[in-house]
Amino acid sequence: MTIMGLSKEFQNSSFWAKEASSSKYKLLQEEQTSSSTSLPLHKHKENIHTLTIISTAASTFSKIWILHMILFMISGAVLLYSILKLPSKSYCIEKLSPYSPGLHIFQDVDKVYRFDVGYNSHSSFRGPPSPERDAVWDRITHVGAMSISEETRQKINASDGSVRLPKESGGGFMAMTEFVHEMHCIDRLWKHTYPDYYMYEYNHTIESPEDWHEHADHCAEILRQKVMCNADITVVTYNWLKNHESPHPNFNSQHKCRDFDAALEWAIANQAPPPKEGKVYRPTDGTHYFEYDDLPFDPRKLS
Repeated sequence: MTIMGLSKEFQNSSFWAKEASSSKYKLLQEEQTSSSTSLPLHKHKENIHTLTIISTAASTFSKIWILHMILFMISGAVLLYSILKLPSKSYCIEKLSPYSPGLHIFQDVDKVYRFDVGYNSHSSFRGPPSPERDAVWDRITHVGAMSISEETRQKINASDGSVRLPKESGGGFMAMTEFVHEMHCIDRLWKHTYPDYYMYEYNHTIESPEDWHEHADHCAEILRQKVMCNADITVVTYNWLKNHESPHPNFNSQHKCRDFDAALEWAIANQAPPPKEGKVYRPTDGTHYFEYDDLPFDPRKLS
């Protein structure tokens, strides 16, 4: 029993020794585990802190980027709106001109022309009269009337009592372009400076001086009003010329002009067919019309 007890005690002490050794091993293992886990935890906290900083920075950068994109889009929208709102050439022409059904022909109003009016310059309109010169003037002054609609008549604020063309000539209101009349006036005044060549003009001044002066005054007044209406403020400089004591204005100045050839082509293309009788007469078929003592200044005036 004793031996057995000793044996048991021995066995027990051996057991406890093993158990103690195991405990020490477990304790050491726990310390190592604790030590090994405490270092990664510290690093983990640092990583979390670093990630937080990065996340915050990324969030801030994202907000700034979004703000920049919004500002960029707003700027782009404002720029696009400004471009779309820029007045077109046609808008500028319409804004600076009274209504005409032919305004659309003027697409280029930015072309610069330099007048050529030197003493030695040449022009098909300039110089002594000749059949060739007459043909050039006739081309721009002998343009027939056109027929305009009631809508156009109202848009140009013309007289309610305007003359109507016969049906074979369009049946609309009889009209013409202003530049044709102005060219006619210039042509007429120019011809009066050559009475030996244009005898019929000269004879008119002798036979009907009052009528001639009335026509001349009318043309001069039309051209005066036209020049004052345009009020051209183009600056003209001066040059010294041989055999001239004083500085001479240089009228070879730059101008922005409409396309006259396009205007002439439009006027010719829109001529109304000539009436059967060759000219327009007062209606004799009972059609009502208005007569005036003088050209009506008030478009609504009917008598």
